Amino acid sequence: MRIAICDDERDYLNEVAKYVRIYYPQAEYVLFDHSRELLQAFESSFFDIVLLDIRMQSPNGFEAAQQLRSRPEPPLIIFITNDSSYSVQGYGIAFRYLMKPLDRSRFVEAMDAAIEQLSPKRLEIRTREGRFYLPVEQIMYCEVKNYNMCIFTRDQTYRTRMTLQELQNLLPAPHFVKPHQSYIINCNFIQSISGNTIMMTGGAKIPISRGRRKQFEQSLFCFLRG
Repeated sequence: MRIAICDDERDYLNEVAKYVRIYYPQAEYVLFDHSRELLQAFESSFFDIVLLDIRMQSPNGFEAAQQLRSRPEPPLIIFITNDSSYSVQGYGIAFRYLMKPLDRSRFVEAMDAAIEQLSPKRLEIRTREGRFYLPVEQIMYCEVKNYNMCIFTRDQTYRTRMTLQELQNLLPAPHFVKPHQSYIINCNFIQSISGNTIMMTGGAKIPISRGRRKQFEQSLFCFLRG
């Protein structure tokens, strides 16, 4: 998940970045203090979600959003602004409006809705046996060894060639987290945690690496928060 944050007021830019870090610790985000820089970035890259102020120098946030929405694959745009006058005009442009000062609960609601909108319901998996379309909620955990990915469900194991990062980009947060460089787990299947070991439904034991423990705990908190 890649997120762009654009605001010409540095304090607000940093505040929104803090909210993103708390909400989605493993997300990749980039800060822009002018909409022109944001539009230029889209020429060579892509962001799934754009958190965008409206009142900026030309092009303002609304004008930039119009350009982004005209792209073949537009991002989801969430306006974070103290100007409510664009709310009607922006119908069909913005996915959500959030007013300054930013309210944490409303931010979480907007991000939950955005990620739900972007999250795939099924995952395409290509194996030696053929192509499968696996419901995401059935995935218990994933393990990678030398680019060979094993995707475990209650009933079956699928083996495919994919990196863990490639797979993580396809799976919705905060349900799927990475406690170790070789694993992604579905928090819905966590049975218990003891020390540095996660016990999964079905009996699998997943290690928590020292370097990822803090991020894992933050991600798990986001999941439990609902």
